[in-house]
Amino acid sequence: MFDACDRKLHDDEAEWVGHFPGTPLTDLPADALRLLAARYFDERISLDYHIKYYGVVCGWRMIGFIGVRLNTLALAMGERAFEAISTEKDAEWARICAEADAAERALPPCVTCGRSRKLADEMWQKGTGMCRDCFDKMLQREHPSFAADADGGPPFGEHDDVF
Repeated sequence: MFDACDRKLHDDEAEWVGHFPGTPLTDLPADALRLLAARYFDERISLDYHIKYYGVVCGWRMIGFIGVRLNTLALAMGERAFEAISTEKDAEWARICAEADAAERALPPCVTCGRSRKLADEMWQKGTGMCRDCFDKMLQREHPSFAADADGGPPFGEHDDVF
């Protein structure tokens, strides 16, 4: 990974926009800068989505990197151009969240306890129709070795901050 504050185009970025690595950001045309910013916003949206809807909290370093890189791109693009892409991507994020919230509300309740389920339940407990708690309890009953980790730590379901 390169320094997010670097004001030059890096290898991957150069490939994305069709320019040479090392090109100063200020020498890039407006459409190339917009494409770069859009790419980083899309990556941030993807990471934020996984955090919000699936409880996946990996990628913190990448989120920080993306934020710094977007600030660097904002300086090269100018306030007006950056604000335009930022506003567009904020609207896209709001649309994605509205769709995910609707999908979550449309999920049938847990087949075991009747509580509402989350999109994460669909991802982690595919096809069971169970919420996370009921699925974890079933695993603990059927596979007692899952009830605690090797060090005698908490049961599988109590690692929510890891997922």
